[in-house]
Amino acid sequence: MAMGATAAGDHGSASLVRVFDLMAIALLAAGLGLIGLFCWNPWQAPDLEPYVSVTPTTIDFGTVDYLDEGKGQVTLRNDYRDPIRFRVEYDCQCVTPHTVEGQVAPGDAVDIGVTFRPRGDNSGPIGEERSSLAVVVADRTRMIHFPIETTAVVTRPVAIDRDALQLHVDALRWHDIRLPLSLREGIESIEMVESPPWLHSASLSEVDPRFQAWKLTGRVEPGTEANSRVGTIRGRATLNEEAISAAQDWADVLVDGRLPFLIPITIQFRPPCTLSPSAIHLDEQTVEGRLEVVPAEHVAELEILEASTDLDGLDVRATDRQIVISAQAVEPDPQMPVRSDKIRVRVRCANGEGLTGQFDLEAPVIVFQ
Repeated sequence: MAMGATAAGDHGSASLVRVFDLMAIALLAAGLGLIGLFCWNPWQAPDLEPYVSVTPTTIDFGTVDYLDEGKGQVTLRNDYRDPIRFRVEYDCQCVTPHTVEGQVAPGDAVDIGVTFRPRGDNSGPIGEERSSLAVVVADRTRMIHFPIETTAVVTRPVAIDRDALQLHVDALRWHDIRLPLSLREGIESIEMVESPPWLHSASLSEVDPRFQAWKLTGRVEPGTEANSRVGTIRGRATLNEEAISAAQDWADVLVDGRLPFLIPITIQFRPPCTLSPSAIHLDEQTVEGRLEVVPAEHVAELEILEASTDLDGLDVRATDRQIVISAQAVEPDPQMPVRSDKIRVRVRCANGEGLTGQFDLEAPVIVFQ
C-alpha cells in the first residue's frame, strides 16, 4: 500500500516536471518568435543606397571658349520600391544644373543637365578649370550624397606665360617690363584700354601677323617718398579685342563691337638693401655678432635709423652701416637652453634721382646658453 502511494507520487512529480518543461519550451519558442519578428520585419524599408545610382561621377566639358559654354548631364536612376526626392547642390556659378530639385518614380530615371560657363569678366584661370556639385537623394528617413566632379579646358583670346606675370622688382628703381603674349587665331586687333596705376607708359606692340605675337610693355613705378613700395601689389590690364567674324552670337557681351579681357599682373617689390649675414648665432664663446646693411647698386644714400630686439640680455647698437649685437650676462635657464628672436632694423635709402624711402629689415638671432 505504501509502495503504491510512493509510485503514484513519483508519477505525479514526473508529470509536473513535464508540464514545466513544456511551458519552458513554449516560452522559449515565443521569445525566439518575438526576436525573429523584430529582426525580420516585412514592413521595414530596405537600404536605399543599392537601389539608387547617379552616373557618371565626373563630367568632362572638354575645350570651351571663354565666350562659349559646355554642356553635360548626369542620370539619376531609381530602382527603389518608393518614389525618391532629389536636389542638386552647387557652389560655383560657373557650373549650374538645369534641374535643381524633383522626384523620381520607382523604376524610372531622370537626366539632369549641367552647363559650364567660364567667368564672365574673363579673369578666371587660363587652361583647366575644376569644380564640383552633388546630387542629394532622400526618402522619408534617409539621405544620400552623390558627389560629381567637373573639369573643362578654357581657351582665352590671349595666351599668357603665367610665370611672366609674376614680376620681381627692386624698390626705388624704375623697372621696364615686356610681357610676351600671343593672340588666338581669329582675333583681328587688340588694344589696351586700362592699365594698373603703377604701370607707366603701358602700350601694346604691333601684332606680328606671322605668329600672332605681341608684347605688353611699360615701366613699373618705384613709388614715392610717402609710399615706398615693398611687398606684393596686384593689378590688371584691361584689353579689348575685335574678332574677325561678327556672325557669332556674342551680342550679350559685346561692348562697341569689342570684348574685354583682363590680364592680372603681380609685382613683388624687394627692399633696396639686405642684411648680411642672414642670421646671428651667439653662445658662450661667441658673445658678439655683427650685421651689415648691404645696399643695392642703385642706392646712393643709406642711413640706419634704428635697430632693436625683444630678446632679453642682448645689447643692440648701430654704427655707420653695421649693427652690433652683444650678449650680456644672463642667468642660465635650464628649461630654455636656446632663445631666439629677430633683429629689427629700419633704414632710409635714396636713389640717384633723389627718391627716398624707409624700409624695415629683419634677421633672426639665436642665443645658446
